[in-house]
Amino acid sequence: MTNIPLVSIGIPTYNRPQEIDNCLKLIRQQSYKNTEIIVSDNSSANSSIIHDIVCKHMEEDSRIKLYVQERNIGSIGNFKFVLEKARGNFFMWAADDDELEFNYIEKLLPNLTQSNDYGFVVSGYDVVDKMSNPPIVSDFTKYLHDIPGEAPYIRMKNYIRQPDYCGKSKILWSLHRTELVKQAFEKVFVGLEQKSDTTWAELPVEFRLLEMANLGVVDDVLFHANLLPSSEGLREGNLFNNREIEICNRSFSAYRRAVEQGSNLSTSEKTRLKLLLKWEEFNSIARMVVYGVIKRRSPTLARNIKKVWMSIVGGK
Repeated sequence: MTNIPLVSIGIPTYNRPQEIDNCLKLIRQQSYKNTEIIVSDNSSANSSIIHDIVCKHMEEDSRIKLYVQERNIGSIGNFKFVLEKARGNFFMWAADDDELEFNYIEKLLPNLTQSNDYGFVVSGYDVVDKMSNPPIVSDFTKYLHDIPGEAPYIRMKNYIRQPDYCGKSKILWSLHRTELVKQAFEKVFVGLEQKSDTTWAELPVEFRLLEMANLGVVDDVLFHANLLPSSEGLREGNLFNNREIEICNRSFSAYRRAVEQGSNLSTSEKTRLKLLLKWEEFNSIARMVVYGVIKRRSPTLARNIKKVWMSIVGGK
């Protein structure tokens, strides 16, 4: 068979042996077979267990490559590492705590190989709240269609206007043109102040991608994002504090930096986007403060409010 492009799948992992085992089982079952599977263990405390699990898969599947970091390079560093190792024309990250349908790549790839209209393609997705019994499943696919547009300004405006709770950041888990996502990942560091506590909120790779290319959307729900007790920011009793506001401010600073550096935006478009960012930053902090006060008084009540809100926002 000829002209079957190689798809690189990067799996960063840390201290989750059961999850990496499940993730590899799902990735190996993908109906599209011309893949390389890049696993990077970020110097886990139980690294030997993860090593044994991954090696067992490697014995059965030669597509898998394992890298073990000698020291913890952070979540951001680990994600960047697997991207840098990618050899395929197309690339995707796979989280060790999320689930993909068996035909995820098969369904998304034709949108990139048969047309140059898109730089990255995302499938429909739902969020499975496994902290609830029974789990609550919320479908966020409808919001994805609000993001694409013919011009960079339109796409970036659409992204800014969509609240975070609609799940817009999930487009990072798209199937990407490798060179494009590598460029976007490098761009987020341009002008970023060097700090020891840099967070993902300051690295809006997906926002940079929207300035560079259009997003394709496949309606089929092929991606399932799991909310677990270990999910960042979702632990019961994780009280609101000034740090959350600081992270929010940093996030919007990163958006403004991306707008200012945008080579595909006119001066007037940059001005309008920055005004919109100021308004959305105010709204985000206001929501955060209100919810934070409720959570401080009663984490259980806050959790129940979140359940109801997820069912409303993610309702079909």
